[in-house]
Amino acid sequence: MIILPIDDAETLRKVTEAAHADGDVLMWPSHYAIKDGEIVGAFALETPTANWWLHREKVKIRDSLQMLNTMDALYADRGRKAYIMPTVKTTPYWPYLEKAGFVKLPEEVHFFLRTLDDHTSDDS
Repeated sequence: MIILPIDDAETLRKVTEAAHADGDVLMWPSHYAIKDGEIVGAFALETPTANWWLHREKVKIRDSLQMLNTMDALYADRGRKAYIMPTVKTTPYWPYLEKAGFVKLPEEVHFFLRTLDDHTSDDS
C-alpha cells in the first residue's frame, strides 16, 4: 500500500467518491492510500472539530448561543465552512443541536484517544 498526500481537487474528488461508494462519510481527508492501483483508504490529519464545555447550572441557552455564534465566526474567519462537534447524548444541549443547524451523522460515532510516546511507532 502507498500513502500519498491529497494535493489537488481531482484527487480529492476521487478519494471522496471512493469512500462514499464504500458507504463511508469521509470528511476533510489529507492523505489517501492506494493498493493494487485502487484508492482503498484515506485519513485526515487535521479536522475542524469544536470541543466545548459550558456549566450545566450556571449557563443559560442564550449563553450557549453566544458560544455557538463565536465558534461559527472564528471558523469562518479561518475559511472553514463546516466543522464537527462531538457531543454526548447526556448533554442538556442535545435536543437543540439540530434546531441550531447541526446535522446528525448517519451513525453513532465514538472517539478514541491515542497518546503518542517515544515507543508508539515501535509498538504499532
